[in-house]
Amino acid sequence: MTTKAQWRPWDVTDAHELARLAGLAREQLPIVDIKHDVEWLKELCNRPGKRVFALTCGAGDALSGIAPFEVYPSHLDFTIGEISLFSKRTAKYVLEIGPVVASSADEGVLDSCFAALRGSIEPSAVVFLEGVPLEGPMATLLNNPASDLRRHFHVVPHGPEYLRCRIDWDGTVDAYLASLSKRTGKDLAKIWRKFKEEYEGRHELRRFDTVDGVGEFLKEAIPVSDKTYQKNLLGLGLEIGGDLQDEMTSAARKGYFVGYVLYVDGEAIAFDYGYIYGDCFYLLTKGYDPAWATKKIGMVLGMELLQDVEDQKYSVRVLDHMYGGDVYKERTSNNKTPERHYYLIPRSVSGAVLAKSMIATDRFSRWLGDTLAKYGLKDRIKRLIRRHSVS
Repeated sequence: MTTKAQWRPWDVTDAHELARLAGLAREQLPIVDIKHDVEWLKELCNRPGKRVFALTCGAGDALSGIAPFEVYPSHLDFTIGEISLFSKRTAKYVLEIGPVVASSADEGVLDSCFAALRGSIEPSAVVFLEGVPLEGPMATLLNNPASDLRRHFHVVPHGPEYLRCRIDWDGTVDAYLASLSKRTGKDLAKIWRKFKEEYEGRHELRRFDTVDGVGEFLKEAIPVSDKTYQKNLLGLGLEIGGDLQDEMTSAARKGYFVGYVLYVDGEAIAFDYGYIYGDCFYLLTKGYDPAWATKKIGMVLGMELLQDVEDQKYSVRVLDHMYGGDVYKERTSNNKTPERHYYLIPRSVSGAVLAKSMIATDRFSRWLGDTLAKYGLKDRIKRLIRRHSVS
């Protein structure tokens, strides 16, 4: 450990103070992630029961660190595979990656945040760290048994390690294809070319990027979303009204929102949407009509989207596929870094019981998954479930 720093809560309930903090952080700290922008977090938390909580480090208006959290009532799910055993209700403090500090090499400043955090949250609350790079300073801190973080919190990994898949973008589709393995680049180009030749004059990609366009996008994309296994099995789909449309509309007001729908013969067959913040395009949710699976329509949509990014000359240097890896993301990305999610459970007798229960359930779930995979059953069961969910 090196520097011990003083972190303090910043009043973000006052609109003026919130805007002032956001401006200071952008000026003085390396704010590159959309969820480290407290003004955007305020938009995400503009719902009953949700709020923003921020710890800052520094003297007066001179900031050396910030830790902005989304806070909301939630529950911890104890699951085996996709089967929920039981849940425990709690307040959840969610932080992307970890605190943002002026110097990531100063582990002491980073670590001091968690001593202040422990004294600022409810005893029964939990902290959730999303997308922690396994080769970064936050992962080093999580694994340091002498850290303040470990002194105040039990560290519980959530889910397996995964590859965060991104596209480093040089401005053109040709440069992107050349950045992939020779085989993958050729395969993608071939799939895209065959689709365009087969449906020449019959296919169209539409972009939606205004406040009014949000409603149009949802109207066009929802019939596709309703056919996907994500909607039918997991209940994760698009809908008119509610929190998702409010969030998209807020993003559109700030100039972040971009949605795409791919059509053939005037019928929507696939969609994708995300937010552009700074030089990053966060690709949040995509889906396609399962009837078009044999055309590898997800890859086609991805190429059409990249062509539009080139044509619009967006000031994008990275396209981020977000959390969790899969075959599509890994094949089509040229930047892959290992990440993991973590829960931090405040140290207490009840916290120790909770942490040990979470670890035991996770280990059993992973053992079961590995056993099914060993006998070739895991993928077969997944395919069967997905096929049934869209039938």
